[in-house]
Amino acid sequence: MHDHPFDFVKVEPLAGDTKKPDFKSLFPLSLAPAINDNGFYLAEGSAIMQYLCEKNNWEQYWPIANDTQTRQRRARIAEYLSHHHHSTRLISHRVMRPYLQEIFGMAQPSDDAAKTKRKELALKMVGKFEKTFLSQGKFVSGMSEPTIADILAYCEVYQLVSSKLLSSLDDHSTAKAWCEEMQKLPYHDDVHRTVTKVGEIAKSKNLT
Repeated sequence: MHDHPFDFVKVEPLAGDTKKPDFKSLFPLSLAPAINDNGFYLAEGSAIMQYLCEKNNWEQYWPIANDTQTRQRRARIAEYLSHHHHSTRLISHRVMRPYLQEIFGMAQPSDDAAKTKRKELALKMVGKFEKTFLSQGKFVSGMSEPTIADILAYCEVYQLVSSKLLSSLDDHSTAKAWCEEMQKLPYHDDVHRTVTKVGEIAKSKNLT
């Protein structure tokens, strides 16, 4: 979003790329995303974003000043980051993973009842996130502009729509409005191009 130069290296976790010895020797967690910043190797999206924001003074997304008000804003953002794996990240584990396995032929397609149940679970997760983190302001944790907490949460929530698992977020108007704001960020469509293609594949296979 800041036009910061980088070299993109594609890895395929589903193909086992992150488990290969050369990757694990640099990134013991065997996770993507991961970065190599001049020999400094780091994994986990939230840690990477905090590191880059502090290094490059991107205070809009991760405030780093030490006055009381800024410390409290940072703590609110960190609160979501700490809770992420119990919040929207569960969308990937419980909903998107089995859906992707069906799309790529790694599991049998779900019947209509299972599809309905999957969509209900997805909407329940969105509703819980909306109530907990979007009830006090325009962005996550009551912030007036997007932070790395929003970036981390948004990719989990919006993939439900871009992958065609959900047709819309109309049942959750606050989350829908938040997504519409997030879509205004630079390079949004470029970043989400792959999951949009996944949705087209799912639709062609009648898996939505």
